[in-house]
Amino acid sequence: MSAYLEGLTPPPSLVANARQVGLSGDSRRFCQSSLRPFGYSLVFVLLVLGLAQQGASAPAPLTKPELIAGLQDFERRFFDQQSFLVEFATDDGQILAKTIYGIRYALRAIVARRGLNLYTMRQSQAGVGGERIYENGKPKFREPVYSVYRGGIQVLHNGGYATVTSDDLSDIYECWRYTDNLYLNVYDSMDVIQRTLADPDIRHVAEQFTNQPFLPREVIDHESSYHVAPELQQVDGAWCHVLERPGADRIWIDPAQGFVVRRRELNWGPGLPRSRIVENREFRQVKPGLWLPWKQVITYFPNPKFESASVVGRPAFRQTLTVKRAEFDTLTDDFFKITIPAGVHVSDIVRGMTYYTQSATDEPFDQAIRFAASKTSRWGLYVGYLIGISAALLAALVFWNRLRMAR
Repeated sequence: MSAYLEGLTPPPSLVANARQVGLSGDSRRFCQSSLRPFGYSLVFVLLVLGLAQQGASAPAPLTKPELIAGLQDFERRFFDQQSFLVEFATDDGQILAKTIYGIRYALRAIVARRGLNLYTMRQSQAGVGGERIYENGKPKFREPVYSVYRGGIQVLHNGGYATVTSDDLSDIYECWRYTDNLYLNVYDSMDVIQRTLADPDIRHVAEQFTNQPFLPREVIDHESSYHVAPELQQVDGAWCHVLERPGADRIWIDPAQGFVVRRRELNWGPGLPRSRIVENREFRQVKPGLWLPWKQVITYFPNPKFESASVVGRPAFRQTLTVKRAEFDTLTDDFFKITIPAGVHVSDIVRGMTYYTQSATDEPFDQAIRFAASKTSRWGLYVGYLIGISAALLAALVFWNRLRMAR
């Protein structure tokens, strides 16, 4: 291009075209003189574009404390509401390499929260042992499973069966993939997961959800290991700050959209091969200052503990999650009531009984919650009686000992 601009002459192709159409030398000279203003205009346009490109160049990178503060602000904006609901669906994924890495089934899910009340609906693709079932070329889904947690009680409804329990509560927090991919820790403030963590028999179930590299906690806990890249990088056209823990973690943060994570690459551990890449895309502003992705692409890599060296470090499986709706501050407590149809077999572990619902108005929460509360109050009463009797016996013993010493 610079060669063409030199002397402000038109490109040789234009002159060649003039010769091909049979223009005389005078005509060609006329064309050249006529095109000379075009050359001046082209120079001006290129200068303007060059200045615009300089103006659109990457800004200076923020400091590590500033990026941590930005991640904290994103976390605050997400949780700063009374309720939220996210409905999403995943595809059946794309197998990229033959490994023993467990494939993931297609999933439709709704997760919702208001205070300590939780709600999930999940509908997974049919299949067993890695075999996925399709119908007319599309994933075939099982019946939806509903789980509602309220007042320390979980009700799970799956077709013709329902369970009421206060012990094994893991079903209610197994569908929070969307917030996991945003590295938001929704679990710490869940009463339900704290109860699971307190049970040594099922603690490991909860830990697979709570022991994730959430942000900004992961950076704060290993702050000395992270550094900010000297230059910003573009992800889907957006300038992002890159926060990196060499050999373990790379995070692309977009300050223009509320410090959301656009991309993250994680390893199986410091110095180990890559484990996962999460790409957040198609952002929408769901509330002032809060931008969330409507699409997430997750690429999984083989675990070096179980795979041969020939496949370690290569992508094994890729799945796309698409958001259908996201709502904030729209839910009431009535949303967390569950209606079970007539004729459903209910196993009420809290009250130690089984029964069939007689009508669709049967709502198993209230009775189970009252029973659990009365059971707790009875135990409190028994403990109170025991303490009172012990105190009385101790007082009697002290009084008798004083009488014996007085003699």
